[in-house]
Amino acid sequence: MLIEVCRAFAPRVVLVRQPWRERDFTAEEAAELWNFGNRSPYRGEIDHYFTHRLISELMSDIDRVTEEVGRDLDVETVGLRDVVPTDFDHYYDFLHNTPRGAEVVGRALGAHI
Repeated sequence: MLIEVCRAFAPRVVLVRQPWRERDFTAEEAAELWNFGNRSPYRGEIDHYFTHRLISELMSDIDRVTEEVGRDLDVETVGLRDVVPTDFDHYYDFLHNTPRGAEVVGRALGAHI
């Protein structure tokens, strides 16, 4: 398991949980969120995008499992969803941070460490 490999080389392992924008989007905002098409845009035309509600549910499941794994393996976890504002100043899209968002993430992780 990756966590065991990390523990073999580091005195401290921290799992950082991925933040994302979970909220209701206006039609204009949703048009800016290009993530989660049914195929790679580099390999063909995307003809369907999965709903942000579905992706939020999946991200919530991943977040919950990551926290459980950290707890079960006695590894610190850091959640960033409450730290990064869910606006376009901090996110390019559904889950990628702008430089301003990355700064917020960096400061939060720095404070934790």
